[in-house]
Amino acid sequence: MSQSAVATSSCSTVTELVRRIDEFHRSYNPLHHVLLHPLGTDGWSLAMKQELAVTARQYYAFHLRYRPGHFNILPRGRRLFQQLLVDAEVKVEADRLNYIRIPHPPGRCEACCTCCAAASSAIMHTIEWQKRGLPHAHIVVWMVPDDKPRPDQIDDCVVAELPDPAEDPELHDLVRSKMVHGPCGGLNPRSACMSDGACTKKFPRNFQRETVVPERGGGYPLYRRRAPEDGGFTTEPRGRPADRDRPRLDSRWVAPYSGSY
Repeated sequence: MSQSAVATSSCSTVTELVRRIDEFHRSYNPLHHVLLHPLGTDGWSLAMKQELAVTARQYYAFHLRYRPGHFNILPRGRRLFQQLLVDAEVKVEADRLNYIRIPHPPGRCEACCTCCAAASSAIMHTIEWQKRGLPHAHIVVWMVPDDKPRPDQIDDCVVAELPDPAEDPELHDLVRSKMVHGPCGGLNPRSACMSDGACTKKFPRNFQRETVVPERGGGYPLYRRRAPEDGGFTTEPRGRPADRDRPRLDSRWVAPYSGSY
């Protein structure tokens, strides 16, 4: 049973007098908020997350949303509705904490980190939650000077180019749809990232034949971004068919990503 602020509910059956269920059980909502679930409809459960990939936050966001022509009993519960909201928020946070508490198999993030494994003098990290409830970590590693990654090692961990569509079409499609910025600037002056005629994210970046780690300037590497004539690849702009009449985009528009997966 998870350690959270949500109280457990009790139910009785023919074979046993009292049975406790935690907030992750599908019967928790209809048993704890009886008046708000007159038909005894099952609530969110861990099985729903595992089988349907529906998180607690997504479940409650769906049921709390106003829809014209649809009768929603939940907002009409007044104080009961307020209690339901509090329980729902605690359940969402408990689900997130369980994600951190339970070990997970090695994934793409670990594959990226292991290639940079080296002696470090200090490590600091913080975990944040994205808008859709997914956790992500910001990690700062102070490495021993002799073990700092070389530019060629950085290329094995971080990529800022379009992949070869013939060699890895799946990764190419992912980068094209998820990691290509804009376009903005002269190609799209009304882009949300534009301010005073310039991109606030500093795109498009300059072409870079090789990854360089400057001795000054905060230590941020200049990732390799090869021009088409140097072996780089291009892609058509994403969006509506009318938008694809614009010039093809190259690696200057790619946000850095992990090439290991």
